[in-house]
Amino acid sequence: MTDTQSTRRVTNGDFVSLKEYFEMKFTAMDRALTLAQETNNARLERMNEFRAAMQDQSGHFVTRQEADAARNQSMAEIRLEIAGICADIEALQKYQATMEGKASQSSVTWAYIVGGIGIILSLWDFLRSMP
Repeated sequence: MTDTQSTRRVTNGDFVSLKEYFEMKFTAMDRALTLAQETNNARLERMNEFRAAMQDQSGHFVTRQEADAARNQSMAEIRLEIAGICADIEALQKYQATMEGKASQSSVTWAYIVGGIGIILSLWDFLRSMP
């Protein structure tokens, strides 16, 4: 006898025997228990999948020691690059100072030439004006 039949018998004023009543209740409880177990198993299976995914994902994370080592190595490389750049800048500054000094030397040389020409012209004029 199904639940709907027994419910109809009770609602129509018919009475169900105590044995049938308990059998219906136990059958309903068995169905509920089976459904609860299936639901719980599905939930546990999803939790295990999630746990496995998290464990797999955590296997790909970088540890603190690895991150610190990579950071320290990068910092050392950057310091070497900066030292090289600073050395190049100092060399350029020395070259610029040398070039500015050479430009000043060429100005002095031109001044000597113009001064020499002036002295020669003045001596020429002096010697020409003498009787």
